[in-house]
Amino acid sequence: MRLQEWIHRLEEGGGAKYIRAIFVVVAFAMLGLVYDTFCFRNFTNPEAMDTAQLGRNIAEGRGFTTLFVRPLSITLTPAPPTNQWPRLEEGHRDISNPPLYPLLLAGVLSVTPDPGDLVSKRGFSVYLPNMSIAIGNQLLFGLGALLVFHLARRWFNQQVAWMAALLFVLTELYWRFTISGLSTMLLIDLVLLLVWLLSHFEERSRTGGTGQKLFAHAAALGAVTGLAMLTRYSVGWLILPVLIFTIVWATQRRWTLGVVTFAAFAVIVTPWIVRNLVLSGLPFGTATYAVLEGAAAFMGDNLQRSLKPSFEGLPGHYWLIFVSVCYKGMGGVREIIASDFPRLGGNWLWAFFLVGLLVRFQNANLSRLRWFVVASLLLLIPIQALTRTYLSAESPEVNSENLLVVFSPLVLIFGVGLFFVLFESLPLPAATIRYGALAGFVALVSLPFGLALLPPRVSPASPPYYPPRIQQVARYLNEHELWMSDIPWAMAWYGQRQCVWLTAKRADLFEIDDYQKSVNGLFISTRTTDSKFVSNWLLGENQEWGGFLLHTLVRREIPTRFPLKYAPVGLFTNGELLLTDRERWVEPFDGSEKQKKD
Repeated sequence: MRLQEWIHRLEEGGGAKYIRAIFVVVAFAMLGLVYDTFCFRNFTNPEAMDTAQLGRNIAEGRGFTTLFVRPLSITLTPAPPTNQWPRLEEGHRDISNPPLYPLLLAGVLSVTPDPGDLVSKRGFSVYLPNMSIAIGNQLLFGLGALLVFHLARRWFNQQVAWMAALLFVLTELYWRFTISGLSTMLLIDLVLLLVWLLSHFEERSRTGGTGQKLFAHAAALGAVTGLAMLTRYSVGWLILPVLIFTIVWATQRRWTLGVVTFAAFAVIVTPWIVRNLVLSGLPFGTATYAVLEGAAAFMGDNLQRSLKPSFEGLPGHYWLIFVSVCYKGMGGVREIIASDFPRLGGNWLWAFFLVGLLVRFQNANLSRLRWFVVASLLLLIPIQALTRTYLSAESPEVNSENLLVVFSPLVLIFGVGLFFVLFESLPLPAATIRYGALAGFVALVSLPFGLALLPPRVSPASPPYYPPRIQQVARYLNEHELWMSDIPWAMAWYGQRQCVWLTAKRADLFEIDDYQKSVNGLFISTRTTDSKFVSNWLLGENQEWGGFLLHTLVRREIPTRFPLKYAPVGLFTNGELLLTDRERWVEPFDGSEKQKKD
């Protein structure tokens, strides 16, 4: 009798809920396994490698220090009172990245085994820490699907909730973000949580909720917005629509609730801003100059690579900088409207969202949150345009500067809701036809995901980011010496060596070498040699390095007075230039104490 009762509970009682949950979790895990098998590739995004090496440094007890040294950050970090220059030997404090995602990665990497020596292994395919970070992001992806389900069920019904969660999981763009190593999935979860809190705040305020709970909700809104800012600085602007929403829709003590929201936001972000001000004199470190990067005055990545950026030498410099930033913003907005916005969320459900703006819903909570999403998107469009840097050029769609994608799950929810409003009006009497139409809708929306699994398969690793090659080159220097490279993020992450970014001017190399730390090696990868050489290196702002590369390429010799004289047999081997201060490749680095002392 007890066995029959237990079976009945599993089939129809509370046990059925747990069976469904287990089934959903297993199905999601299997989907992730299939996608990773066919589509995973090692990190190619500079910011992914940068934040990953920060997380590893934190996990190993070195604090928020970086092996990827930007020349601009050297200039911005003041010297200790007893020294004339900052000492890179003691570890360079990072002033470029917000802290929340690296802290999360520190937890992931602390339980990830060391990949060991990659050079001696045959058949390399996966760098284990990359996979661990991807799996961590996919767990965040699953949490996002759960939040999508709860929001859709709150605003619509159970059917819309299951469909929205299913389409969210089957959107290939989100899977690409999970394996990219970027913080986007964490930010999506925070935005979904923020909207969930806004929804509860609005409902509680409209239905006459108690003041104590409203104040708790207001504080939570500010705290979550602050955490989003500590994940990506530019998202901190969301505090404006959050404050407006809090003040407008609060039915009692609205201004006090607004103050509580902003105070909670300030409590979260102020300590980190103070830390950056103490280290660099700027609230967001090098990221403070993001609006200038890519403008006419500082094209590409030259500002970050400048040891001594000068604004004074520009004729009418303040006016020129202002105009160039305005042109950058206008050009960026035009590109976002014409290109990024139509691809919002990786599918065409955004069209249902736009049409749904013409539909009046009886649910007041749904209508008000929908306009919050619209206002946030309108705010983020110019912000994304102004804060774009070289990272967007490295990876045009999957990059950390794509701010619109963090609101795309909400667009998906509203789009699916409108689809069902229209679908219910269709005369489909037969259940078979109804379910067939829904299956066809799912198949059409998730088509990019299915196509991504088809051949040809993407190579798991290729130059310039081939981990065994980078590790081999990096370990010609010991862990206390300094590289200079055009891919310093990769040398820091895969090679685990301190590396300064190739300076904008060749003379800056001599200044770093003379006054801060000896530069023991120079590595220029195919990222540079395969780029537009004439426009980028001979006629642009990199003319000094362009002439150097042309001299070594054509004459097959190193220019006189250059401090690094030794190279392997033949310059530009496989399109790479490798120079060191002595012949270090005679006996490859094996990690021995003797070589470390050398």
